[in-house]
Amino acid sequence: MVRNIDGSNDPFGHNTWVDLALRLAYPGTNVGGIYIPDNNRGAPGMNIDIANGESRVLSEGPPTFAAPSHVLVFDYDAKSGEAKPVGSRPIKVENQQIPASRYNFCTTISGSKPDTVAIHRYGPITATCRTVCLAGGHN
Repeated sequence: MVRNIDGSNDPFGHNTWVDLALRLAYPGTNVGGIYIPDNNRGAPGMNIDIANGESRVLSEGPPTFAAPSHVLVFDYDAKSGEAKPVGSRPIKVENQQIPASRYNFCTTISGSKPDTVAIHRYGPITATCRTVCLAGGHN
């Protein structure tokens, strides 16, 4: 999930493009994604939502391969052009919230490495921000 995308200058236009880009970046992996414009309303075609503190895949809209129990959240920073990881804390999306007890960035991402196909396709990804995951999966 990427939050804070400029809603007045939406680079995607529809959530399908985010979902497909993730599938290309992680071939052979069940992955899907959504983006949330800075007006904090779901993007067109958003097929995952938050209800009762948990994410779930919606039956309507384009299909996704997302595992709703394995959510990673990033906040987009227009000035730097980077999507910064959101550490383990309550996550607000629209009028809903995932409590900190159900969201742990480090536990979810632990052991994940970029696919070599993705690295060849997109090149190495660099970032100025870093998230340090400590023993026990906390940051």
